[in-house]
Amino acid sequence: MSQRCLVTGAAGLIGFEVARQLALEGHAVVAVDNGSKGGLADLERLAQEQARRVELVQADLAGAFELPAGATTRSSISPRSWACAT
Repeated sequence: MSQRCLVTGAAGLIGFEVARQLALEGHAVVAVDNGSKGGLADLERLAQEQARRVELVQADLAGAFELPAGATTRSSISPRSWACAT
């Protein structure tokens, strides 16, 4: 079943590979990166090659999300379980 997935840091080494693999598996990918460390050329090429599956958003999400006071994080969650909306 195809899902819509959000990949942040998508121009980086790991983010790019995650976005590429999800697109190859048939998922719709929203690839977000601010381009501060380069790498956008490869991501733009992927978005062109997979035009129906990959949407490139150049944006800076730093500080966009803050945890409420007292909130904790869980590092035991599998990346696959939170990478795509179900």
